[in-house]
Amino acid sequence: VADIDAARSAAGLNSIGDIPGDIKGVWVPEKGPAVPLNERPRDPLAKGTAYLVARNMTEGEVFGTVLHEIGVHAGMKELVGDRFDALLARAWKMKDQDTDLGREVRAHVEAEKTAMEREGMSGPALDERLRHEALAYLVEFQPQHGIVRRLLARLRAWLEVRFKGA
Repeated sequence: VADIDAARSAAGLNSIGDIPGDIKGVWVPEKGPAVPLNERPRDPLAKGTAYLVARNMTEGEVFGTVLHEIGVHAGMKELVGDRFDALLARAWKMKDQDTDLGREVRAHVEAEKTAMEREGMSGPALDERLRHEALAYLVEFQPQHGIVRRLLARLRAWLEVRFKGA
């Protein structure tokens, strides 16, 4: 699906205005029907397109969700290369800290784990997906964290090189 009109149509909506106020995004998998973003497959490595419905989100939610979905699930591994596994390990350790951020990330990772297990995921594949989610939620909930600021600096540098003169 190449654009939001196709996503809207795939989701059975007549217009963008038909998207209910509690739906903050639409997930369109490579194969299959579009679903609300919160009903997407729990595999963070699943291929598809996420569309955010900005009018149904606060400014902070938009920024955090973009960092979560695009920054971690869609492009961070390419952006940081060999350092990605170290970032996953660091985020995994941070979720276990007795801090507000650690508790918030841990709660979301546990919810993702329950949903993934319900979908039949287990073993090393489950562990790998949960590490991705820990990093994604860290980035989403604490966009001013040092890890996130360094990643954004790398992203800006990468964009400047990639789109120089565009």
